[in-house]
Amino acid sequence: MLVNPQARDILLVDDIADTGKTLSSVISLLKNKGAQKVQSLVLMDKPSRREITFQPDYTGFEIPNVWVQGRGMDSDGFGRGDPNIRKGPYFY
Repeated sequence: MLVNPQARDILLVDDIADTGKTLSSVISLLKNKGAQKVQSLVLMDKPSRREITFQPDYTGFEIPNVWVQGRGMDSDGFGRGDPNIRKGPYFY
């Protein structure tokens, strides 16, 4: 459930920043709805895949252009329950 963002400070948390489109769009939406400050935190950042100018405010670590899975991220259902994050079977 989304609370009214007006005059609030918001921190968006995501697993990975890839093209930058999703987080950028959500940040714009929240600002347009009156959020006072919107920042982003990502566990993994993949700047080589950016399609727009976007830089997360906080990053756990940067990764190369590889497919990752584990900890809730999967490849066609495979790897979602893996307690580790590792390179998946698919590559760009």
